[in-house]
Amino acid sequence: MCECDYCPTKKLNDVEVQENGIIRNSKGRLIGRLVDEIKFDSEHLNSDECEIKTNERFDELTNHDISTHYRDREYYFMRSDFLGAFSYWVVAQSPYDVPELTPALKAFEKMVSNKIKDGIPAKFTYESLKQFINEDIFEVIPEIEILNHPKISEGVGYQNRHNELPMNPDYDFIDLGALARNVFFMLLRESITQ
Repeated sequence: MCECDYCPTKKLNDVEVQENGIIRNSKGRLIGRLVDEIKFDSEHLNSDECEIKTNERFDELTNHDISTHYRDREYYFMRSDFLGAFSYWVVAQSPYDVPELTPALKAFEKMVSNKIKDGIPAKFTYESLKQFINEDIFEVIPEIEILNHPKISEGVGYQNRHNELPMNPDYDFIDLGALARNVFFMLLRESITQ
């Protein structure tokens, strides 16, 4: 299967379907892939009544979509891709408006730089990226693992973000499993949609 922009295509409605199953919108942006049951040369793609429903917004490319349809690809990432995704999700998941992320980011950068040289993209598959970015890895890096602990651990009672009382962020923490999953899927989503 070719993964190129110059594969034979069929124009249907406002989308183009490439021979390799890639579906692009009218602006040429990747918006999906044919399911395995539908082949490029099948009658389904020759019918005047054929309608391909696609999701115009890439931010709606779900983790399930990625896990189901994009496992068989190769991905290339630079160190900055990893550092950007990690920083984004530490800030997004932090109970603080402006978290202190420098120690965790430096430790993460050290881990990433052991695999990826500066300025040179490294190749990953879905599975190799999953082995590289996961909760178990984050738990063995002390500067990242500490994010999983509240600053104040005594007297912690259940409190959710919907309570009327303001929540003290010192009682909250970052879930490392969610952090790893979010970084992993952000890297893949960015690569797929560019």
